[in-house]
Amino acid sequence: MNECKIFHLLIITAILGFASGCYLEFSGTSFGYDAEAELTGDVAVEEEFDVFEAHFIHGEIRVAGVEGDEISVNATAVVQADSQELADEIAQDLELVIDKRGGRWELKVEPKSNKFSEDDYSLHVSCTVSLPSAVSLDLSTTHADVDVRDISGFVEAATSHGAISLTSIEGDAKATTSHAVIKASKISGNATFTTSHANIEARDITGEEHTFTTSHGDVKLDDIRGTFTVTGSHSNVEMKLVAIDVGRSKVTTTHGDVALFIARDSDATISMTTSFGEVTDDFPGDAEFRGEEDRGTLTIGDGGGKIDLVTTHGDISVKSRD
Repeated sequence: MNECKIFHLLIITAILGFASGCYLEFSGTSFGYDAEAELTGDVAVEEEFDVFEAHFIHGEIRVAGVEGDEISVNATAVVQADSQELADEIAQDLELVIDKRGGRWELKVEPKSNKFSEDDYSLHVSCTVSLPSAVSLDLSTTHADVDVRDISGFVEAATSHGAISLTSIEGDAKATTSHAVIKASKISGNATFTTSHANIEARDITGEEHTFTTSHGDVKLDDIRGTFTVTGSHSNVEMKLVAIDVGRSKVTTTHGDVALFIARDSDATISMTTSFGEVTDDFPGDAEFRGEEDRGTLTIGDGGGKIDLVTTHGDISVKSRD
């Protein structure tokens, strides 16, 4: 990526969320009346920038990389208040501001006047942000989703009780959440995905080293290259691989099954260990299995890359994906 200027997007007064993108919410108070406002904002980026940051609470955000040199925001704001008159008044007073201060870009959705107290209303803002694709992203929120696509830099996305979706990321990708799924595809760099009480679903991941961690959720991997580590608890793990790259990968889980589907022409050494379960070798051809009912080693081709499959209270199986 070209040397760039840091671009920061901070959501301070509203909480970004999805209607077409992000969802902002200010207060947990329940109000009986609501009013809506459509808001837009655009700003030309005169210099290239490296990092786009968004850190907020209770809000979703959708970021899409595009060609061009403009940052564009489309938002729908919903104001909730104790009376229809107050909700209408606040909605009419809202403005969307994209402001640059000292190398930092700031996005605000708030009333223009200061006569309203935050205790008087709650604010929900749904938005979509598009920006030049040649950036890196650092995003965080809670109780909301993060959706990112078509970014050529690295992406770090963190939330809780919200799903994370990453598509077409050329750099490294790090995603952290809980009680919600992580889905990723077409990641060209290293992947580090962590969640709990939810699944991880990843496909077409290249790069050199990857880490997938969950508990009380399953892991499903398809076409992962490089070495990887999978750690689960009360988790089933399913992998469909074209090959096992040179190096050592490891899958460890408890109270769950491990299933590996691998191409027939692979070169791999697969170590399998379980307790309170069985090891099953259904791989066709000249693959050599040595072991017992609960442990063993399967050698395919010349041995090639190595992978260790370990579980307790679960079965392990290796099959051809062809």
